[in-house]
Amino acid sequence: MVSDKPLTWLTIENHLDLWRFMNHKDIQFMVKQYPIYLKKCLELWINNNGNQMEEGIYSRKSFNLYGDISVKREGSIFSFKNPVNPPVINDININRINELNTWLNNRGATLLVAGYPIGKGILTAPEDEFVAAQENLKEQLSCPFISDYREYMFDYSMFYDTEYHLNDEGAALRTQQLITDLKRWLAGKSINLY
Repeated sequence: MVSDKPLTWLTIENHLDLWRFMNHKDIQFMVKQYPIYLKKCLELWINNNGNQMEEGIYSRKSFNLYGDISVKREGSIFSFKNPVNPPVINDININRINELNTWLNNRGATLLVAGYPIGKGILTAPEDEFVAAQENLKEQLSCPFISDYREYMFDYSMFYDTEYHLNDEGAALRTQQLITDLKRWLAGKSINLY
């Protein structure tokens, strides 16, 4: 069930192919919400206030048709100031991932969990702490975890604007590592942590 009709209208207004993902019950409510959405759009248009083309890395024109940022991200404008620790994933998140895995499996899909970019430098916890966190995560997940966190550790200089967003050089390395992980998983090999 759609919980935020105006936001949903904003999302699907120019993407009619997304309508197929709507529940039939939601369409009736969406139609009722359209006048509210239209009024808001007209007010924004009259006041020259809405849907402005913003500049910067997250502007609308920065994204390609896959939703990836497709503009150059050279150098690093982010400084690590806080400790970089292994992720702490609580039971609520584990249950959500496992429920999603069940839902996807019932529809013939496979859910894989992979590594994320981890800053590697003076503020980063020892690698063995990341290995322990990874093993704990693997034990709780009902889907395959296909990565080794140590292979996703990149020098601080490869992070563009946050502790999770890599510059072009880092993104290329992370993409290559993910490809390696996926090929290894497809070949039926597990990762060797020791």
